[in-house]
Amino acid sequence: MIKAVFFDVDDTLFSFQKAHRAAMVPLCQYVWEQLQIPPEEFVLAYDTQYRRMEEEIGPQAAIHNRMIRFLRILEEREKPLSFAPLLNDLYWNAVLDAGEPEPGATECIRSLRQKGYFLGIASNMTLDWQMKKLDKIGLLPCFHRIVSSEEAGIEKPHRGFFDLCLRYAGCSPQECLMVGDSLELDILGAENAGMRALWYAGPEKLSAHPGFSHYSQLEDRIALLD
Repeated sequence: MIKAVFFDVDDTLFSFQKAHRAAMVPLCQYVWEQLQIPPEEFVLAYDTQYRRMEEEIGPQAAIHNRMIRFLRILEEREKPLSFAPLLNDLYWNAVLDAGEPEPGATECIRSLRQKGYFLGIASNMTLDWQMKKLDKIGLLPCFHRIVSSEEAGIEKPHRGFFDLCLRYAGCSPQECLMVGDSLELDILGAENAGMRALWYAGPEKLSAHPGFSHYSQLEDRIALLD
């Protein structure tokens, strides 16, 4: 019987890719007007710094820190480093402004909470902005615990990350369900730790693994696991 359900945040509960694309518009405009960095160059540098940090320090929460990313972009171009916090605030505030809950997620999460499930967040991102995202879409009060790679010191799909989730949930792996949009990080990672998992993905992908494509389906999928 499922007693606890953990959710990823980005593109599982919070529409991150849509919000990111929206946020890059004012950010690129600002760096062009204030720093004379062309938008195409800035976007390329933004993506490049993520890959470089991942190669240099490995999969850990720091690679998701936009402040570090902006600092490195400015440093390479000999621009004032004082712009880093301005870019960081501009980006994240725009993400929050544009972000929305995934369709049907709000009603589903609130229903699961009312039915007595232990609800948790399992995220590779830094804790502060994940909590702000959840607060923006009105779901933060629904969760009993938020587990981040920042706290765990390791990232999904590492088994140790999911072991920490299980410790906080206080249940066996077979009583704990992971829901996420990444087959590798969320689904296969959780199953490797003995947990159950449902993939949040488009219908065309679900032949590869059991899951759901709209939150109106999730409670029925959980009932089948029981």
